[in-house]
Amino acid sequence: MVAVCVASGQAASGWLCIENIALAAVAEGLGTCIVSYWDEGKKQVETLLGLPQDYELVCVLKIGVPGEEGAPRKRRPEGSWLHRNKF
Repeated sequence: MVAVCVASGQAASGWLCIENIALAAVAEGLGTCIVSYWDEGKKQVETLLGLPQDYELVCVLKIGVPGEEGAPRKRRPEGSWLHRNKF
């Protein structure tokens, strides 16, 4: 597990970091799972990690060997997902 923490107010940078870690893990044949914490749960994890007051937890990224291969997803027809000025 990787706890991604950033200076308070810099969560966007943390999410970019998470994306890069996840992509690198997948390139190595590993799987990832993002775990987000809110409110009291987030405060408990920050306390457990001993984060300074001016830092915050963005998420915990679990990394491991996938248990099974996921089913392939069917692609939607091109353009069926694009809407302009209406849904």
